[in-house]
Amino acid sequence: MCATSAPGTCALYPAPPGTYRLIGTSPIGSAQLASLRIHSAIGRELSDSEVAALCQAAVVELEDLVSQHIDRAALGDAVIVFSGGVGELIYQQSQHGGEHAQSGPTAFGDLGGELATQILASTILSRDVATFRPQTLGRTTVCGLVLHNVDA
Repeated sequence: MCATSAPGTCALYPAPPGTYRLIGTSPIGSAQLASLRIHSAIGRELSDSEVAALCQAAVVELEDLVSQHIDRAALGDAVIVFSGGVGELIYQQSQHGGEHAQSGPTAFGDLGGELATQILASTILSRDVATFRPQTLGRTTVCGLVLHNVDA
C-alpha cells in the first residue's frame, strides 16, 4: 500500500492483495498516518484497527463534504450516489446486508471493500443507497468516468 491522500479516499493503495502492507508514503499520506498515530514504516503491516481508522477518517471527510451541501435548502432534495469501484462495492454490499463480500482484506490491492463497509455504516452517506441506484456503475475513478463517459 502506498500512503497518499485525496479528499474522500483512504490514504493507502495498492498493496499485495490480501495484505495491509505499507509500500510507500507521500508527504500528505505520511501526515494523515501521523494524525491518526499510525507508524508509517515502509514494509510494515497495518493492523485491522489502523485500516478501520484510515477508512473512518475518509468517511468523516465525505460526511463533512455532504453535510455542507445537504444543509443548503436548494440541495436538500439531492440524492447521494456512488460510482467507480467503491460505488459498485457499496451497492453489492447493500444487497448482502452490508457484508464485506471480498475474499479477504484488500482483495483488489486497495481498501475499496473496507471503505465501502464504512460508508454503508454512515447514516449520512448511505441514506439513499437502498432507494436509489445508478443504472450504470463504472469501475473507474470518478474523474475518469466523467471525462470518458459523458454524453454531450
